[in-house]
Amino acid sequence: MNRRSFLRTAGLATAGAALLPSLAYGWTDLGRDRLRIGFIATGLRGQNHLELMLQRSDVEVVALADPQAHMMEQALELVRKAGKTKPKVYAEGPHDYLRMLERERLDAVFVSSPWEWHRAHGLAALEADAPEHGLFGGTEPNLIDVCLVPQMFSSRRFGVP
Repeated sequence: MNRRSFLRTAGLATAGAALLPSLAYGWTDLGRDRLRIGFIATGLRGQNHLELMLQRSDVEVVALADPQAHMMEQALELVRKAGKTKPKVYAEGPHDYLRMLERERLDAVFVSSPWEWHRAHGLAALEADAPEHGLFGGTEPNLIDVCLVPQMFSSRRFGVP
């Protein structure tokens, strides 16, 4: 498979998963009628994803993590305008997303951070100890690179040595 085919297939799979979460992941087996989502990074890309998730009746945005106060304020304004419950805010520095992953019972995590943080955020979301962290939404194709893939699939969380 060449790179173009891989990216096209990965893009289509991601789009399908975003549009049909209950079919793609079977999350309704969790015994809830809504998917609990957290966001790492609430910049412009993160706000775009947040706005889309706030339109869904089967999604509950429970936590946002971002050290930039002005981006967090804009994201919280989107939540307020959508008439949704204010999510828990993690904004105590650039590593507060780790506290979010540790404390919140999340079913999915959107990672919309800049490229220099994206890999660390993605791995942390994938390797979060709680079994509820079943889904991961990275927004940059460069996240899946030759360095990340071996770490993803050798993770103890996935039961691969």
